[in-house]
Amino acid sequence: MSEQNNAGQLAPETRVLRQFRIVFNAVKNHFRQVERDAGLGGAQLWALSVIAQSPGIGVTDLARALDIHQSTASNLVRALGSRGL
Repeated sequence: MSEQNNAGQLAPETRVLRQFRIVFNAVKNHFRQVERDAGLGGAQLWALSVIAQSPGIGVTDLARALDIHQSTASNLVRALGSRGL
């Protein structure tokens, strides 16, 4: 696979990868800004989102929904609770 063809144009694979990086970086920057604005980390925001969608969800089910260890989910809930959330 060559980055450029004979006409000096980027190969389609290279163009797609560059476009993917642009989209990925835009999404990453967006979520960094959301985290700054909310004053919460991404994991905390995600946990709040799951909790909002499933009121009364337990720590075990929250951990399963977030695909994290139960102790990690418990720490997230504790941190959110200490902030009054």
